[in-house]
Amino acid sequence: MRIFAGSDGQTHAEEIHVDLGSPRNGGMFSPPMKAETMTFLRRAANAVEEWHTAPRRQYAITLSGHAELEIGGGKSVPLVPGGVVLIEDTTGKGHRVRTGAEEWTAVFVPVAAP
Repeated sequence: MRIFAGSDGQTHAEEIHVDLGSPRNGGMFSPPMKAETMTFLRRAANAVEEWHTAPRRQYAITLSGHAELEIGGGKSVPLVPGGVVLIEDTTGKGHRVRTGAEEWTAVFVPVAAP
């Protein structure tokens, strides 16, 4: 899933697919992406982070718990264990995050522009 700011100033979502290339060593590998840092986040159950833009282009990978990103038009993008979302709405209205009934833990991995 990709979260991005549209020309209307609202945040939108679209499904994307990462090219996993060809088989190698018993698995499928994507081309390398440059990443130098990562941040872990643990947020309490039933918490709300109000509207904000992403500080940078980054992948959010949910490790445990559930949350949702509210985006433009009242739509929501689920954040579930093992789910990966590319967040790049660094301008516009941004998004709001709500955690579920349990603590939510994620890792954020900043990536360079394509």
